[in-house]
Amino acid sequence: MFKLYPRLLLRTPAYSYATYATADLGQLLQDPYFRAALQLASRSLFHALEAAGFHYDALSPKVKSSLAKYLNRMCFRPTPFGLFSGFSLASWGAATPQPLQLEVRSLKVHLSLAFADTLPLAEKLLAEELAPFQRYRPNRSLYKGQGGFRYLRVEVDARQRRRKFSVDGLTSDALLQAVLRFCQTGPSRQVIIDFVSCQAGVETEESAAYVEQLLAQQVLVSNLGVNITGQDYLLRLLRLCEKHGVDTPRTRRLQQLLQELGAAGEPDACGQQTLVSLKANKEQHQETFYANLEKGLAADNMCNSYQNKILEALRCLQRLVPQAAPAGLQEFVSAFAKKFEERAVPLLVALDPELGVGYAELAVSHQVPKLLEDISFIGPETGKQMLEWSAAHALLLERWQAAGPYPAAIRLTEQDLESLPAVEGEGVLPPSAAVLFRVLGQQVYIEQAGGVSATALLGRFTPLSPAVQDMTREIAHMEEQANPEVVFAEIAHVGDAHTANIDRRAAIRSYEIPVLVQSTLPEERQIQLSELWVQVERGEVVLWSERLQKVVVPRLGSAFNFVRDDLAIFRFLCDLQYQGVQSNFSLDLSRFFPKLSYYPRVEYQSAILQLASWQLGKEQLERIFQAKAEQQQAQLLALARALHWPPYLALTQHDHQLVFHLEAEKDRLLLLENLKGKSEAVLREFPFASEEAPTVVDNAGQPYVQQFLAAVYQEQPVYRHSVLSSSSRRRPLLKKRKLVPGDGWLYFKIYCHPARANSILTQTLQPLLRTLEKEGSIRQWFYVRYRDPAYHVRLRLCLAGGTDRVAHVLDQMRRKLGRLLAQGSVQDYQLAVYERELERYDPALMDSVEQVFCASSALVTAYLRKAPFAEENYAYYGMAFQGMETMLEAFGLDIHGRVDLLGEMYSSFFKEFGATKALQVQLASKYREISQLPGVLPGAGGTDLLPKLSRFQKRFKECLTNVAQQAGFLQPERQKQFVSDLIHMHLNRLLVDQPRQQELVLYYCLWKHYQSVAARIKQGKQFTG
Repeated sequence: MFKLYPRLLLRTPAYSYATYATADLGQLLQDPYFRAALQLASRSLFHALEAAGFHYDALSPKVKSSLAKYLNRMCFRPTPFGLFSGFSLASWGAATPQPLQLEVRSLKVHLSLAFADTLPLAEKLLAEELAPFQRYRPNRSLYKGQGGFRYLRVEVDARQRRRKFSVDGLTSDALLQAVLRFCQTGPSRQVIIDFVSCQAGVETEESAAYVEQLLAQQVLVSNLGVNITGQDYLLRLLRLCEKHGVDTPRTRRLQQLLQELGAAGEPDACGQQTLVSLKANKEQHQETFYANLEKGLAADNMCNSYQNKILEALRCLQRLVPQAAPAGLQEFVSAFAKKFEERAVPLLVALDPELGVGYAELAVSHQVPKLLEDISFIGPETGKQMLEWSAAHALLLERWQAAGPYPAAIRLTEQDLESLPAVEGEGVLPPSAAVLFRVLGQQVYIEQAGGVSATALLGRFTPLSPAVQDMTREIAHMEEQANPEVVFAEIAHVGDAHTANIDRRAAIRSYEIPVLVQSTLPEERQIQLSELWVQVERGEVVLWSERLQKVVVPRLGSAFNFVRDDLAIFRFLCDLQYQGVQSNFSLDLSRFFPKLSYYPRVEYQSAILQLASWQLGKEQLERIFQAKAEQQQAQLLALARALHWPPYLALTQHDHQLVFHLEAEKDRLLLLENLKGKSEAVLREFPFASEEAPTVVDNAGQPYVQQFLAAVYQEQPVYRHSVLSSSSRRRPLLKKRKLVPGDGWLYFKIYCHPARANSILTQTLQPLLRTLEKEGSIRQWFYVRYRDPAYHVRLRLCLAGGTDRVAHVLDQMRRKLGRLLAQGSVQDYQLAVYERELERYDPALMDSVEQVFCASSALVTAYLRKAPFAEENYAYYGMAFQGMETMLEAFGLDIHGRVDLLGEMYSSFFKEFGATKALQVQLASKYREISQLPGVLPGAGGTDLLPKLSRFQKRFKECLTNVAQQAGFLQPERQKQFVSDLIHMHLNRLLVDQPRQQELVLYYCLWKHYQSVAARIKQGKQFTG
């Protein structure tokens, strides 16, 4: 389970909530700090204040209303926003609850240029001062495809301040390939021009035009491109100017600007006058600033008693909150498996919508139709996803009904928690996670919890505070230490300039994946897109670095909502973070019971899991505003009494929140103003502005609304090493992969109902195939069962003759399948390209593996033809257990090797189907039942059918022995996977429907059988298997 990291972040509004009730906006307008906060927040509002000479009485009602809202935020909302709220670093350690004390004299304002304004300044430096010092390399997203190269490129939309991404292509030729090879070392522009002149035998002017074209197309990119992690981008460029002795009026002005920004953060200079002087910098023009406020703490120890309350709440939420993998990732797994099966392919190829499967249907063309330029289309809102009814639904509804008269809270107990079955995905906790919580008396309110790393919410503060940076880096290091078999890599990417302000962060991980940006880490610790390979293995994505020969686990150390970005590879990497771990610990009753008008508070022991909320509808709001203006307050209060509203309420709209005290007339008027014209609104209780014993105070004892960001972590490994197939190492492929019909093989997809599959195989196909073999038209054949999603049999025929034989085989198959189609036994059949799974089975072994497939198919088909029983009879599975036993013998596994291998295979399938205690109990019962039956498990008395299949059995064993001898070069882990794959395919031919569920039972029973045999051997009894 989780532990709490010893330090935590405190976030508080700029002012005490006690200030709000008595504040005089006219006086506040004379406060330099308040003015500075407004100037940074809204330029238009500030201009209106300037025009009125900062006299409150001269302001319009609209401006007065805006001031009231901003003051509300500065008193009640702790979420970071300019000078309206600040952060502090606290520690766990107090033995008893005592207030944390803010040091109001220790304020530090962190001012920086807005990222959107940094970029044009950087462009000027690159075009002039730093032009001679740029070095160029091939775009790190280049990959081969369609007769040339394809790559990712970015275009900047200056109007929307967004970066737009696309997949582009160019034709390859000898000169381009030579230039790309030459530029691997990062030469200067002039050196590249000289190389092209020499290589192509052209004049300098012509070669310069060619190089400029490559730069404009982003085939070659500068090493001084934008970075989002590590040192500030503009500062990085200015330091480079210093290094090379570049001193110009522009560099001096920019150095002065950065110095003034640093000085503005001092307590005596963080007022509005400092901003005015900064605006006078002629290099600045109308550029904006990005601000963060850091507050000191005179008393910074948080009471340890809250730790257990947080951990208890997380344990409850782990059982209560359902988990769901990102939809885009699920679709990718399905599409990838269908196209590439278990092959490993370059990630860039896999995400290419033309060469691969794309991702989440994201747009890739940068050629916008002229008619659609400057028009944004927003699709319909999808709404909240409905959840299937579960035990958690039943529990919450039962406790809601039992809670008593409206609006009583739902109170969950330890016994309630124990009654819940494990939720899907439960148990695999992330290496670390973030918990946003508030203290309310002796309780903690879990406002938000989850994610896959606690570093995500801390990231934005890392450039501001060395202490926060150390904390974040240590958490990342702890994740790496607990999971040494994989590589954690930070995803570095810039989407739009506005969100880049909060995306800027220190480089805290050992590795980074730069996505169309530069990384400031050393070259060897940058994982380039071009070195990443991807594979789908047992329904999960494996991301692999070809260079490092390790599984890569991507991480985004930013709170940026990445679904707003339309770059497929970035979205894929971000979604991949959430694979296989439980990442959501936030309760939302509206997801369980959508579209209700009221949701009660939910509590568990000493934790509040959700605050009460009211969903106001159109009729309720119309009833208020259809009344006369002087009666609207009365209507509002009547509604408050009817709905049992508490004294303090919060109105939340997207990223905006206002808090209202219903007993204060000015708040009622402000609430009415913000409800007017709306068709719906959500109000939530806000009990944090009336604490009897405040958790956070300032030097004067004034109380503050508080919000804490705690980090939880675990020391157990979450991620294991995975051996990717041989393509990840680019071993030469010894065999042809794609075989078109007639190119040695014919491949048919025969669509039918599962209940008809065995009869089609045994009564129609087997007699025909035996005839074709005897007459020399085919050498061998094999089949597998498959769903895509329709059930079908995949039949592959190895041809023995020339084109005349191909035509003959096709004609015979057409006749047989045509009759079945006419009878309705077959719904459809298709002739397809046979794509051999060279990575899964190794190119050097492919021929021998296909011989095993053919012998397995002949054996199973003969068994199906002779067996008097089907899957409704346990005796049917004697062949399954016997086949697995034969395969394990061929590979020389002793009893301990068999226990280990079957245990791993069972565990993998058990996890796939939920790994619940109930399932384990059912499997144990099934084994006990089967173990008592004769002729099913190995050594339990063979079936009478086996002598009739001796010829097929002998051939099967010979092929297995042959491939086992040839597979000796495989590494132990790879060989175990190889044997597992062969077993899986053999069982596939036998199991008609729900094959993976049946495999789970088979693996479990054989594993338990071998455990029993091993125990008897230990007791001195002989093992004859």
